[in-house]
Amino acid sequence: MEITTFKTSSLCVGNADDLRMLMSGRGVPLIFQIMVSQGAHLMSSAGDDQSVNAIAGDYITGRARVLIFLNSLRQRNLFEPTRLDPAITQMRLLLNEPWPIPQYAVLQLDESMDATQMQELLSEILDVDILIDRYLSQWTAMAIEQTEDMWNQLGFGKETQTAPPPVTESMRSTSAIRQYQAIQRPGLVTAVCVLQIVAGIIVLAGGGLMVAQALSTTGIRWPGFLVFMMILTPLLIIAEIVLVFFVLNGSFIARNIYAIVVVISLAAGVVYMIVGGTVSTLMSMVFSVAYLRVLYSPSSNAYFDSHRR
Repeated sequence: MEITTFKTSSLCVGNADDLRMLMSGRGVPLIFQIMVSQGAHLMSSAGDDQSVNAIAGDYITGRARVLIFLNSLRQRNLFEPTRLDPAITQMRLLLNEPWPIPQYAVLQLDESMDATQMQELLSEILDVDILIDRYLSQWTAMAIEQTEDMWNQLGFGKETQTAPPPVTESMRSTSAIRQYQAIQRPGLVTAVCVLQIVAGIIVLAGGGLMVAQALSTTGIRWPGFLVFMMILTPLLIIAEIVLVFFVLNGSFIARNIYAIVVVISLAAGVVYMIVGGTVSTLMSMVFSVAYLRVLYSPSSNAYFDSHRR
């Protein structure tokens, strides 16, 4: 469906009975469509079943999908960076602003559409990856000219407007803390980090006791390499615990470093299994894969990206 099918559209947040507009633009900008793509369904912005003129989707996962898309768009060199980067920063702040976190992101359309057009648009939004690929192909052909239509289709055109947030007593009392609220840390990220920290402390304590007991035994000459490993291993465990603390606090760089460490341990586990590993090695590999899946899920990507400065 062409972007000119609808004259205007607006991106709102809340629910059917209490919507607040965040942005409005010409046509149906891609970021509006991505924002409502997660769990997208038809709804009436008037709160009744008679006039269906809106598409709603989950706000939190939609926001994560938009931030991931915008972060990848930076690397494609389709849009002028001096204009794109400030627009992305403003968009991130705008999407982090609503508090309490709304249930829905709602794409509200003008009154020129009919039921068939609404259903066609919903079908396209549900296939969001295909939708994004189509726009990227179109923009690649247009990138040399850098027309204003590209910016309007993305959602950062000169005709796009953002609505100021309403001033409430709760916002006054919390000041900028709520105005630019960072994306909350996903529960699974917290669980993974806490498990790793606790496991590291247990291994460190257990290893310390074993070393202390061994050193108390008289008449034993320790090889130099073994002494070196007895010193190095606790230092590596402490370094990993510190690294996980940074991951827990949203460090984008620490997450990538930790992921490299996990991949290396996973590769070592594969080699060990080939030469005759144990069940515990296999379980460790399974947990490593699960950790990577959690750390790079859409919600986790949005969390770490929101802390990237």
